[in-house]
Amino acid sequence: MTIKKVTLILLTIITLISCEDKLPNELVITNYPMSIGTSWTYEKLWILRNYKSVTSDSIVNSDTIKIKGTMWIEKDTIINKTKLLVFRTQEIANNDTTTTFQYYNLDKEGLKCYAYKNEEVILPNNSTIGSNEIFIYKTPILNIKYPLTINSEWISDFSADNGIPITKKVSGTDTLIIDNQKHACLKITSNYPTGNTNISTTQWISKVGLLKEETNSGTVVVNPFKYESLMHMTVLSVSIK
Repeated sequence: MTIKKVTLILLTIITLISCEDKLPNELVITNYPMSIGTSWTYEKLWILRNYKSVTSDSIVNSDTIKIKGTMWIEKDTIINKTKLLVFRTQEIANNDTTTTFQYYNLDKEGLKCYAYKNEEVILPNNSTIGSNEIFIYKTPILNIKYPLTINSEWISDFSADNGIPITKKVSGTDTLIIDNQKHACLKITSNYPTGNTNISTTQWISKVGLLKEETNSGTVVVNPFKYESLMHMTVLSVSIK
């Protein structure tokens, strides 16, 4: 084999690899997995940093809690004459299990959350947290507006319930490897009204759903304490039905 032929083969291989790794800016995601039985398993790290004082930038301790979670589409139901899918989430941390439910519908505008429920948990001292009551939003929350493309922007409006309309915008693209599979993602950043909160959130959305999320509370001062909370969530596997 001549040197020219070897060189040509090597250049072809390099070109193919580059094309496979390249994420096109014209990526468009048009829907969210909505089949009953679809599931996502994930790991979440919750980091809490405590500062020396309200005026100090010195961190005196940092605690990390590892959470294992599974979300799956359990069934469908009807609320206020609207057919919704029940997304059930179960998380385990320090041998404690919590279960939450969110009620979603995917319409021509996008993925909307209509309601939620935090399952009641009885603690060892017989006190309880959560409630078996379903809380219905006055205005459904537009979590993701479809079609989702670069520079998509919308209001995920919580204002009817808590007065904080959140602006979401697609800020870039990325590729994540989940369970040895590559997934092209659009990164959504959430911007809160100035003065209300220091929270920043970024989500990685693919054709198989939410695959990664990072949230930073910023520094919070509650005299005499100052702390910062960070949350990193990464999906480990996806099963689409």
